[in-house]
Amino acid sequence: MATIKRLRLRASSLVEVTVAVTILVLVFGLALMSFANLARTGPSITRLRAEQLTQQLAAETLRTHLWLNQATERGGFTLTQTITPFPSNPELIELEITARIGERDYSRYRQLVYAPKLPTP
Repeated sequence: MATIKRLRLRASSLVEVTVAVTILVLVFGLALMSFANLARTGPSITRLRAEQLTQQLAAETLRTHLWLNQATERGGFTLTQTITPFPSNPELIELEITARIGERDYSRYRQLVYAPKLPTP
């Protein structure tokens, strides 16, 4: 007589699958909370753009040596440039550039600059 061999496949039980899915949901939930926290507290694109614009204006001012108080519009920001003589040394000036939208300041750049021949306005 011929014998029939039973082939038994090894598989996961329903409890094992449920535990694995629960662990995956918890891990993804924690990762999503961490990402949301990072996105909320990290530097925003607006602030990064404001910092870039203030640094560009500072580089232009240092390159051209135009020490003027001025306000300009760039990329939706109002950039206010203020030149102030340094109190203890007449050959130093303080260059301050502020980027704002409306009443909110997004970036402020300050630097002391050596300018021995500061033109008098």
